[in-house]
Amino acid sequence: MFFLRKIVNFYLDASIHVAFAVFALVQVTGLNLGFEADPNYSWALFFGTIVSYNFIKYATEAEKYIYVRGSYVRAIQVFSFLCFAAGLWFFFKIDQMPYGWFIAVLLLVLLYSVPLRSFQTNLRNFKGIKIYLVALAWTLCTVVLPWSIAKEGEIVLMLTESVQRFMMVVILTIPFEIRDLQKDDPRLATLPQQFGLKGAKKIGLMLLLIFLSMTFVKQGFEGSEMSLRVEGVVAVVMAILLLGSKKNQVPYYESLLVESVPLFWWLLLLLFDL
Repeated sequence: MFFLRKIVNFYLDASIHVAFAVFALVQVTGLNLGFEADPNYSWALFFGTIVSYNFIKYATEAEKYIYVRGSYVRAIQVFSFLCFAAGLWFFFKIDQMPYGWFIAVLLLVLLYSVPLRSFQTNLRNFKGIKIYLVALAWTLCTVVLPWSIAKEGEIVLMLTESVQRFMMVVILTIPFEIRDLQKDDPRLATLPQQFGLKGAKKIGLMLLLIFLSMTFVKQGFEGSEMSLRVEGVVAVVMAILLLGSKKNQVPYYESLLVESVPLFWWLLLLLFDL
């Protein structure tokens, strides 16, 4: 049991689970917009997510962003370097990469984690914008970039999917902000800090209505009831996880359960498509 827990902890701490969530959302975009997601891009993003998340979590606290302390963190660092090499391999196999969007995402990730010289801080520490930066990055990576590579699907449908994805990420980030309420710097002005636990959950539920409304908008383009049923189930699951979130949560609630929603969404689409 102890060995299994160590494996699960490494799986979560090394950002493998969140990388699978991002990978799944790219596949969801392809299924919803009617194209096959580029596998090279999907895997490049998978490995890139591991590298970027581990950089944000560990390298920014290391000396000169390189020298980390502790054998456990060093193991994650070595794993991240291997993922970086794998990510480059798949990245250079992408036929038509929209470099403009890619550079925008890369700058967003760097500015999110690396201190700006004039402010001696990074974008995620600016008051009240952290959750929206995360949602924007996920939306660009899982909707805009794969759509730009495939060059298929209505642009209005892509924009609708983008709004829906943005709302989803914000909703799923709220349980993490509730969990970190006691240790987050008050100057971050997270939603729970500004509106309290109940207020943050109410905002999440209102965003969930926007998420569902985008589903009905997409019906006018797709003419299929599959996404309506699937996204209805996904919305219910998100509502349950949002309402069940609290400051002193059971282990793995956010890092495993909440971040499994994208995988659950992808699995539902595959099952309904059989």
